[in-house]
Amino acid sequence: MTRPNSDASEGHAILALIEAERTRLQDELTQVVKSANVIQARINALGPLSRLPSEILVVIFRCLAGIQTTATFRPRTTVLNCKSGTTPRILTLGWILVTHVCRQWRQVAIDHALLWTHISFALGSDWAERMLERSKMVPLVVREWNSATALYPDVLELLRHHLPHIHTFELCRPSDILEEVLPFLNQNAPMMHTLQLGTKNPAKNISIVVTPDDFLNQHAPSLRKLVLEDVLIPWTSPLFNNLEYLAVKLTAYEDEDRFDETASHWEPTLPGFLDVLEAMPGLKTLSLIGAAVPFTTVLSILNNNNRTVSLPNLGNATLRSQPRDVAVLLDHLELPRTVKLAFSCDCRDDIEEWLVLFTSIARYLSRTELLTITDLDIEDQFGAGMLISAHTAPNSTGKDDHTVFSIHFPYNGILWQLTEIMPLFFGTVPFHSLLSLNVIGGYHHFSRYPCWRDIFRGLRSVRSFKAFVNEMYTLMEYLWSGPEGSVVFPDLEVLRIPDFWNILQESEHDPIRNMQERVRMVLESRQSHAPPLKKLVLGGDNPEDISLVTPRLKGLVSEVTIELLRKPKRPNKINVWHGPQF
Repeated sequence: MTRPNSDASEGHAILALIEAERTRLQDELTQVVKSANVIQARINALGPLSRLPSEILVVIFRCLAGIQTTATFRPRTTVLNCKSGTTPRILTLGWILVTHVCRQWRQVAIDHALLWTHISFALGSDWAERMLERSKMVPLVVREWNSATALYPDVLELLRHHLPHIHTFELCRPSDILEEVLPFLNQNAPMMHTLQLGTKNPAKNISIVVTPDDFLNQHAPSLRKLVLEDVLIPWTSPLFNNLEYLAVKLTAYEDEDRFDETASHWEPTLPGFLDVLEAMPGLKTLSLIGAAVPFTTVLSILNNNNRTVSLPNLGNATLRSQPRDVAVLLDHLELPRTVKLAFSCDCRDDIEEWLVLFTSIARYLSRTELLTITDLDIEDQFGAGMLISAHTAPNSTGKDDHTVFSIHFPYNGILWQLTEIMPLFFGTVPFHSLLSLNVIGGYHHFSRYPCWRDIFRGLRSVRSFKAFVNEMYTLMEYLWSGPEGSVVFPDLEVLRIPDFWNILQESEHDPIRNMQERVRMVLESRQSHAPPLKKLVLGGDNPEDISLVTPRLKGLVSEVTIELLRKPKRPNKINVWHGPQF
């Protein structure tokens, strides 16, 4: 009766012997593998690459790091042909694969801290910790603009200790995640040069994140570039001091329906905002999108505040907000003659808002020495809006003409107001010295809004007119001398029609003769009321056919020139005005 127990005991003993033998063989195999690795390393050491000095290897690794960067996304499992697999390491680790080639390369790469300056969280917290540890104390670049990458508390804690030697820090997360991350960033950042914070939220859930009071311990003396998108650092913070680049975009301010009543606590007063700008004497770029001082907050002190702030180094300024808000800020700035201003406003109700802005622009031009508008570009950007760019003539050094300002009128919401806004703009901003006018686009815009005839009639100093539009017939009618003898552009010397050939193609019957007669009749109608044209430039895709138009025109124009010019491409998301890129 005891036989089964005896057999079981014997079986267990055999299994134990087998397991012990397996362990011994595994240890033996491990030793053999180690020996093989040692021998392979000795063989590798005889190769030419192994004889390269560490300094040369470092140069090679740094070049490779610039070409094969680490992944900006977390490695994930993929399914292809019913087989699952992970993202290849060459697409995720990038240059770091050199540490897996041989012991020498690995040691050289690990020991050289400058190879580990760009910290990536996409590879996971373990890799982020290794990078931070290997970077030692060299200036770091942390760019995390991928909202899908997780940031774990242990990594954030390690990041906190490395804040003193972070040079560039860029972080974008949903607002709730960002609010959890920011409290970790409470150490001094003496080496930080660039700081960019942004939120990525659903369109219907836009909110502004305010940084904690101890953010960066309010100490970043080397900070020169600050970009905030739906993130706000209190305007009284010393982090704004000595900035050279400031861009603030507050989406919540752009849509009144989403405006949060608590936002009033974040709005600066006019004196407070001027204090902020005054602390940036070296500011070169300023972009405020929905972040200008609201006009309603300065009404009580506006009449008694004549203070201005000088920004002598400012090169570019983009101001996008309500027209009155932009006007208030512009009235309190002293800017260099060379600054390029870009305005974009959307006011759907009150025309007087636009008048306030246009008056402010006129005051700015009048108080800026030697700033006279000589060239004007009017570009119809299809559905995006209208962009008007004003330039001044080249200076004595012979450099290209300088863009004084551009103003973007978005069609969305104000298209029906253009018949009032455009005359108001041209009647308020001084264009009495305008010499050159370029019109681009205008797809049925000029025929739809006849106010342009009176606008052009007021630009009496124009000597060069270039029209690159599909509505050339309408513009030619504008140039026709009226029955009362008044003419548009009475001092016109040069007329350019770059798209002349395409206009001919759109004519129904005998296009060459019809357009020839139209141009001839316009020029003849101007003869008794204005000096003759000195130059007529016709262009398009087929110069040979255009040349057939010229014989009867040469008696009315001193010079007729034919040019082969290309029609501009339809504006897209790249070349339509968007202000600064965040």
